[in-house]
Amino acid sequence: SGGGGDESNPEVVDTGVIELTAPATAGSVTLVADSDATTKLYEGNSVQEALEYLMDNNLSDSYTITVGKGTYNELVFYTGAASITIEGAGEAEYGTDVVITYENSGTINAMTDLAKEHGVTSGYVRGSARFDGTCSLVLKNITFQNTYKRTAGAKDTQAETIVFSSTGNMIAHNSSFISHQDTLYLGNKGGRMWFYNSYITGDVDF
Repeated sequence: SGGGGDESNPEVVDTGVIELTAPATAGSVTLVADSDATTKLYEGNSVQEALEYLMDNNLSDSYTITVGKGTYNELVFYTGAASITIEGAGEAEYGTDVVITYENSGTINAMTDLAKEHGVTSGYVRGSARFDGTCSLVLKNITFQNTYKRTAGAKDTQAETIVFSSTGNMIAHNSSFISHQDTLYLGNKGGRMWFYNSYITGDVDF
């Protein structure tokens, strides 16, 4: 993980959180199978809708979701067996020009209904993104942010950016993970996680 104020890193605001440079609105999102990158399985402006396509069709091969510059205000949830790459199409260091953001916490549990829609009724629903099942995940050039603030409710509740409860592996490269507390919840079902040239910020346990 990285950060700081030297010239090799992006500008950091006074709060200690990296400055996000993404446009305020969502860009374009496309989903393709890695075996056929010319056929777009999904085109729109929602990362979650692309993941819904994979779940609804019970797909289990390797897929890439390309996310254009912008800010995507949505919960992200996936359970299944696919190998998924989510790659931002921006150029910013630490992926600050492609941002997936939502407010959630252990007192809000906003992901409960979304998880239930796909048969998942246990595990943490307090993060802004969650990946279950046997999937593997690669994140490139992208920021995940949970915007929960201490002043909004319980001061010491968890508010992860990513809950990775899959038995598969996870890789993050040139990406950011921003939250208030317990930013990452990883590896409770095995697998390996690798973060390279990435920025992680949170109060504790990250």
